[in-house]
Amino acid sequence: MSAGRRRDLPVFETTEGRRLADSEARRADWKNWGPYVSDRAWGTVREDYSAGGAAWEYFPHDHARSRAYRWNEDGLGGFSNRFQNLALAVGLWNERDPEFELIDALRETFEQGRYFDVFIEYAKAGEEDILCRITAVNRGPDTAPIHILPHLWFRNTWSWRPDKARPELRAIAENADSHAVIFHILVTQSKTSRDRQMSANNSMASPKVLGNIRQMH
Repeated sequence: MSAGRRRDLPVFETTEGRRLADSEARRADWKNWGPYVSDRAWGTVREDYSAGGAAWEYFPHDHARSRAYRWNEDGLGGFSNRFQNLALAVGLWNERDPEFELIDALRETFEQGRYFDVFIEYAKAGEEDILCRITAVNRGPDTAPIHILPHLWFRNTWSWRPDKARPELRAIAENADSHAVIFHILVTQSKTSRDRQMSANNSMASPKVLGNIRQMH
């Protein structure tokens, strides 16, 4: 060991190690929240209620934006409690990406370095005190727009469970720096968009379809 080099501590002498030990001993529940949200739930066997087991046809990608999942959730860089009752994930849009296979659509973009790196980081100050930091870095030579859309939602368990109460989310902004970021909070109901999927009127707005959405600043 070279002079002046910090000695590596045994794992259980670190803060993270003590948290793992407390979790293992059931003294604390540090593992209740974590990166448990799947990247994809559409087209999976779990969400398939078709007669012949055709999961891809029963729940295709086009339905993912307007149908509520029954058994799990999905999202980009997602974070949730272990039961996925409450989840957070991030949506990104640069105002122009086409709908093609990734390598076909973006081969030239990557070759020219015209893309964003987006870092989604989570940290726990306490068992129920969770911090999220999202950093977008433009790797291209020119100024370019990017929309960062964090989504916080409850998994829909009440539509088929009459004994389940529908939860509510409220926004509380403290010490907001209006010069650092422009943010809008959109509040919707987590229900399947029947007007889009089944040509019927919704009793409430879908979480993924614009319209009849309350906006909070």
